[in-house]
Amino acid sequence: MKRAAVIRLMVLAALLMFLCQGCFLFPSPSPVGTEVPSSCRSGDALRDIRSIAHSITGLDALARIQITIRGRKQPWVRCALKWSHGPSGERMRVTGSGPFGITVFDALLRDNLFLLYVPSHEAVYFADMRQGMHNGTTGEEMSRMASRVRMVLNPWSALEVPDTSEMSCAEFPNAVHADQLCYISEGDGMIRSAFSSLSLSPYVLETERSMVQYAGRLEQQGRGLPCVMYPSSITVRLQDYALKLDIRVKEATFNTISPQQPAFDTLPFMSMRLLPLNMLVQGMR
Repeated sequence: MKRAAVIRLMVLAALLMFLCQGCFLFPSPSPVGTEVPSSCRSGDALRDIRSIAHSITGLDALARIQITIRGRKQPWVRCALKWSHGPSGERMRVTGSGPFGITVFDALLRDNLFLLYVPSHEAVYFADMRQGMHNGTTGEEMSRMASRVRMVLNPWSALEVPDTSEMSCAEFPNAVHADQLCYISEGDGMIRSAFSSLSLSPYVLETERSMVQYAGRLEQQGRGLPCVMYPSSITVRLQDYALKLDIRVKEATFNTISPQQPAFDTLPFMSMRLLPLNMLVQGMR
């Protein structure tokens, strides 16, 4: 495949990580059912899951991403992912590099602003998440997607919605594990979720427009999460694009990054040529 085509696919991966709706994510091996330390259990699983959610305010991780489109696998791309949750909102940056460490894309989500630097285009594409896209996605839907960045990276936070109750896993077709607890939350739309009853690790989150399933666990623990194992493998299948996106988290530290860190500074992006994101999206059709 030509280098330009590979770059387009990598850029598409960056866009999908931030903007896709109706995504389908399927796991590799299931999370290991290691029991949560007794010091982390209160006897109320919902309270314990919410406690884990509150304990995660940031993620600094290294990962690998591979795209398969129409059955053709592309080379693995290394990514650095930084995410922070605070009073000002969600901030996330994903930088992808190819062979020899060459940057393929650099994407930043800060509050409601999305910026995507594509070196081969010598331009930064931007979008206000409060506004709509020409593909029919409304501003309200994009803002909702931005606000759910935390839910995807911190799946325990889906249960922070006050109107959350336990549900029968028999009524949740995508909850397929034996050791699981299932919940339904009514907040910004309905969210159904399943967690391991032993480890409180996430199995699946499902909204009206998307489904997220988690698998595996990081080899190295003791990096800020004493009460839970963080998933290590996510596989994304996008039916509309005949595309599969495999994500493997290699290592991660938690709560060491703040919203004020230079990684979330927009100035380096704003100093380059700016173009509307719609131009890039339309050019990929």
